Amino acid sequence: MSQTISTTSFCSSAEQAHSLLLLGQIELSQKNLEKGLEYFKEASLLKPDDAKINFEQGLSLFHFGLQEEDGKTLLLACKKFKIATTLVPEHFEAWQFWGMSLLRLGKIHQEFHYFLEANKKLTKALEHSKDKPSEVLSVLYSEYAVANSAIAENSKEAYDWRLSIDAFEKAVSASFPKNPDFWNEFGLACLQLSELIVDIKLCVQAIHCFKQAISYDTNHFASWKSLSLSMQFLYKQTQDEDHFLQANQCFDASLRVNHFDPSLYADWAHFLLLSGKINLDLKKLSSCVEKCEKANLTESQNPLLLTTWGEALSLIGEITENIESIYTGQAKLEEALDIDSNTPSTWRAFGESFNSLGKYFDDPDYHYQAIEKFQTGLSIDRTEHDLWMATGNTYFHIGKMMEDAVTLKKSLYFMEKAIDLQPHISHYHFTKAHCLSKTGEISREEAYLESSISTFEKALSLQKNAIYLHPNWLFEYAKALDLYADFFDEEHHYHKAIEIFLHVLMINPEFAKIHYHLGLTYSHLAELVGETQNFYRALHFFRLAAKKEEDNDQILVDLAVTFINIAQHTGDTAEITSCYQEAENKLFLAIQEGSLQAYYQLACLYSLLNNAEKSMIFLHKTNSFNALPPIEDILEDEWLDHVRCSDSFKEFLLSLERKTSLQEES
Repeated sequence: MSQTISTTSFCSSAEQAHSLLLLGQIELSQKNLEKGLEYFKEASLLKPDDAKINFEQGLSLFHFGLQEEDGKTLLLACKKFKIATTLVPEHFEAWQFWGMSLLRLGKIHQEFHYFLEANKKLTKALEHSKDKPSEVLSVLYSEYAVANSAIAENSKEAYDWRLSIDAFEKAVSASFPKNPDFWNEFGLACLQLSELIVDIKLCVQAIHCFKQAISYDTNHFASWKSLSLSMQFLYKQTQDEDHFLQANQCFDASLRVNHFDPSLYADWAHFLLLSGKINLDLKKLSSCVEKCEKANLTESQNPLLLTTWGEALSLIGEITENIESIYTGQAKLEEALDIDSNTPSTWRAFGESFNSLGKYFDDPDYHYQAIEKFQTGLSIDRTEHDLWMATGNTYFHIGKMMEDAVTLKKSLYFMEKAIDLQPHISHYHFTKAHCLSKTGEISREEAYLESSISTFEKALSLQKNAIYLHPNWLFEYAKALDLYADFFDEEHHYHKAIEIFLHVLMINPEFAKIHYHLGLTYSHLAELVGETQNFYRALHFFRLAAKKEEDNDQILVDLAVTFINIAQHTGDTAEITSCYQEAENKLFLAIQEGSLQAYYQLACLYSLLNNAEKSMIFLHKTNSFNALPPIEDILEDEWLDHVRCSDSFKEFLLSLERKTSLQEES
């Protein structure tokens, strides 16, 4: 170094400093960092207050550190940029590259403070960016956007993601970039905000960005993978099969670009699991298992992969009633927990496998074990909304199994927790509405029925295409309307229920029990308003239901009751006789199928036919099976008027009251 200085001893200090700067830059270009730093040090000693020399040194160190991914060299670059901006506070390039250096340091070390500092420096560059070329501004806004994305990933705040997206848009406005990495970063920001606030428009914008990146490089793997994930999110929100097919095509294209990435198989498998769970689609779940097997060839110890695999196998076992598949799925989930027991999603999947066992064995104990697993997951992270919902769903299932209103009310607490965390998920609102309806039906509390109606409407407003994707949602909504109308004697709600049932029938003529519930609602409406025509409509749909389920004793009983109602409302003597005969035949057929309720209806029928002896015989038979309605209902039943004044009925009533008193005393 001293030899070099002596050869330039007749030059001015400024010229010597610039010569040394040039020599240092040459050494750095030849990967000789130590020699380059020596020249830079000598140059700085000659001209310590020269902003340009400090900036040029920083720029060279920045490019070297960037190329070598060397954090120490980038820190040295930052020191040079700091000196340059101290000497010239309006030094635009120094602020810009200082921010860019800090941004790279943040990516290398994954330390949040670097991103915050990068944001500050880039903001200063923006303050001094007036009259800069559009290409330069585009790069600056792009770097500023990436810094804000890094901050948003840490803060999880929508505001920070919005700042990032705004900066990306300004970069595009300044000078349309043709860099696929830029468009991928832009798309990821849109996708993250879309997922955070559940905004489909942002997801569509993300898809546009990823497609733009691919248009510049058809083999840009990161963009293909991002496009796959964005299509997955879009499908999750719309549940449109077209979006499912597009997502599948994107995963396939990603693998053609890079078939060595095992994580892609894992992502694809997870997507197939999410889709397969919606309608318990065996084909999609089997495809999920296939992808898991391929990913397992290179990622056998990946707990997230094992979780997806185990959950899919358990669901397949539940659908096909294959206990071995459920047990195999549980083994995969236990293996995942052995590797990592601190992942809430694995505990959720493990709990669901116990739910599968509970459904297979029809045993609530397994469901309570499932709840224990969900609670373990929540102890790790109480913001996991799907764990709250899984707990609520399981209590809902137990409550339905046991016809227990207390358990159903308990399930609502957990469902509300999930909805508080994720208010935009439509199927959460549907499940809550269904639970409210069932709770109101069992408890006979009107508040639950009223709330169920508004909650069904909320779910349907969030899922605009529910009539095509989820006809069962409309079906359950219509059932709730029928129940509400029955509870409050509301004719309007009966008409609305019938209208919705008919919509479901139009969409899917083979929908299970649709004819039966149409018959039921028409019969309820007819009983309320006394219109014979509605009884005939009920009869029509009950007959259609009976053709599909010939051995269903409840349909036979409802058919018989409808015939009795028609007989009560018609003035045609021949029709009255015919209806009573049909009712009698249907009730005896129902008894052959195992119906206990039919005995009571026969007692009512014979009372209407003035046959008190037969009426009492069937009342006693009903009592022997413990199938009588409450005493209050018996006393108010108009169809028993003819037998109620008989001595045998009075003795029967006294025996019932004595039996009730003894039960209460015991």
